[in-house]
Amino acid sequence: MVDEIVDVVISRNAIDHVDDVTNTFSEIRRVLRKWGEIILSVNYREKPTACEPHILNDKTLRAVLQGRFAYEIVRRFPVNYDSGIGDFGQFRYPHEIAVIRGTKL
Repeated sequence: MVDEIVDVVISRNAIDHVDDVTNTFSEIRRVLRKWGEIILSVNYREKPTACEPHILNDKTLRAVLQGRFAYEIVRRFPVNYDSGIGDFGQFRYPHEIAVIRGTKL
């Protein structure tokens, strides 16, 4: 395996779908170069389901990122946020979304 090979990891609505969130962030950290960045978009504070078995919230993010990444939540989109995108009219997100940006420590 090659360590520290990428500058940026971008994940859109994927982290809450993995089996082991802590292991996933360890792997992200392993492949990122020093000062590499993560950009995440995740369903936030949503109840677990079979497909999304984890609740990602302030507490869980702090637990898996603290000491590994300097991070901030750069934007939150509330439940039923109207994105106003797409050719077929408006699209509403049925859940809260958080956009998180971090730098590897």
